[in-house]
Amino acid sequence: MSIQEAYIVMYNILDDYYCRESENDSLASLLSDMDPNIFSDKRAVDPATYNDWHNCISCYIKNGEIGEENIIVALKEFLIYYQQEFGYHLEDVINFISDKDFSIS
Repeated sequence: MSIQEAYIVMYNILDDYYCRESENDSLASLLSDMDPNIFSDKRAVDPATYNDWHNCISCYIKNGEIGEENIIVALKEFLIYYQQEFGYHLEDVINFISDKDFSIS
């Protein structure tokens, strides 16, 4: 899966969780920075957020792609990074990601 496709998958997982199960203000803020649906190139509203995502997944990238099995691991690392680096309150989201068995296709 391309890095951009993985980014969109990650965004959709978080957005779905927020819409269905959470009123987490930190997640809402992060989602607004990440939103790939605003611009036609499908990049994040805040390019720094995309760069942070890319940095978190860089060790999983092989030949310009990331394996589907690594997307959830990278997503958790990204959320933990935002929690530790910027003080976002994402414990519930991280627990949700950790407890759920995702099928990405």
